Amino acid sequence: MSFWIDVDEITKVKIAESWYTVKEKSFDIDAYEFILGGDPLYSGEQQGCSSGCAFITVVDDKEVRLFAPMTSVMAVTASKKVN
Repeated sequence: MSFWIDVDEITKVKIAESWYTVKEKSFDIDAYEFILGGDPLYSGEQQGCSSGCAFITVVDDKEVRLFAPMTSVMAVTASKKVN
């Protein structure tokens, strides 16, 4: 059995000791790809690159896009029932 979690329904993410409120439908999962001036420095095609998540949240009263490795996500809440 597996849990189906619709990423568009994720409302909060716990990373380390903090819960982050996710702006509606902003949660995404993909491989890390670091770029400089539009050119890739390190991408998902290279060995050792891990999957991560990104979402829009508020930190210090500012809206930011937070990036984190999937291994750092301890829990999520979703607005609808998961299967």
